[in-house]
Amino acid sequence: MDRPHYAKHERIADLWEKERSKLLALPATPFEVFRLEAARLNKYRELRFEKATYPLPQCRGLETVLLKVKWDEIEVLSSDGEYRLLGKLPRPYADKPMTIEWTTVFDGYRRKPRSVMYSDLARYMPPSVRVTAQDKWMKQMVFCPESLTLHSLVEANASHIKNLPGRKTDKKDAQWIAELHRCGLVSNSFVAPREIRELRDLTRYRKKLKGYETSERNRIIKVLEDANIKISTFMSDVFGKSGRLMLDALVNGEVIEPEQIADLAIGRLRPKIPELTLALNGRVTLHHRKIIQRSLEHLKFLEKSIADLEAAMEQYFVPYQTQEELLQTIPGVGPNVAKVILAEIGTDMSVFPSASHLSSWAGLSPGNHESAGKKKIEDDTGQSSVKNRTFGSWMGCQ
Repeated sequence: MDRPHYAKHERIADLWEKERSKLLALPATPFEVFRLEAARLNKYRELRFEKATYPLPQCRGLETVLLKVKWDEIEVLSSDGEYRLLGKLPRPYADKPMTIEWTTVFDGYRRKPRSVMYSDLARYMPPSVRVTAQDKWMKQMVFCPESLTLHSLVEANASHIKNLPGRKTDKKDAQWIAELHRCGLVSNSFVAPREIRELRDLTRYRKKLKGYETSERNRIIKVLEDANIKISTFMSDVFGKSGRLMLDALVNGEVIEPEQIADLAIGRLRPKIPELTLALNGRVTLHHRKIIQRSLEHLKFLEKSIADLEAAMEQYFVPYQTQEELLQTIPGVGPNVAKVILAEIGTDMSVFPSASHLSSWAGLSPGNHESAGKKKIEDDTGQSSVKNRTFGSWMGCQ
């Protein structure tokens, strides 16, 4: 600085002092350099920017946002005029870690399970996702396992991996499940393949229709008794061929005569014509006839629906004819019960370690809970009771 300038022949220090007085002062706050641009999220609530995909589960699908692009990060702002900060994302070249809230991400996948196959976030997923079967945000995915073929998914039984009572929080529960996973103590629960789940839908739907049919028949009998019609006392099947003819005559408002009953009664009902004559002539009003007529129309519709469903079910059970015939060799098991057993447990018995495990899973083996000489009887709830009710209802339809 003490040497002279080569052209002006003055000390460089003196020249610097002259130029320094002309310089502008630096701002007290740092000057922020950025650019603003609009972007639109895809339907999976993901932002694709600069060949990178960022999850934004706090936003809506197909929402338009405003990006404040800096040299090392991206601020996502709302485009509604309030410019609320929705999140901060690292630039791809900044080499900064990005936190992904998988619970929120999977909540979006729950609404659209097949989206996991097309999401760019699949490559960031953990190699194994361990959750309990009671987590509501994973329940739909558990029953659509074909959508998670990219990564292994294990549905754990909550009763097998529960921690000590009194120490239950979401974070501690997750840590406990992770520790069990590291030790290899979390086993798969039974999730039937897609073909078996389709059979379940058919058999359980038939069970519902049979329940509706029974309710409609009971409703008709109740209306008949309210009208002082006691034909159920003399007929084992009110809805047989003779019973349908008599119900149609009642709905039409006819007065039942002994000669007419002789035409309506068929088979073993003919010796009961005097009793049927007294039973059929009650106090039937127009209100009773209208209700019986509506119930009969609904009953015919349900019977036709059940017949059509059973015909369609035969096509689904064609590949399992051998297993169905083997099940029918069990005493008390007919075609209907065999179909239900196939639909509930499937054909692959390797998923059950033993026959005892199978009977326990189906809810057919009693529990043994004894403490201090007292035996505790637990209510049969959950999936096991569903199996019992399903088997029991089909047993009654044989």
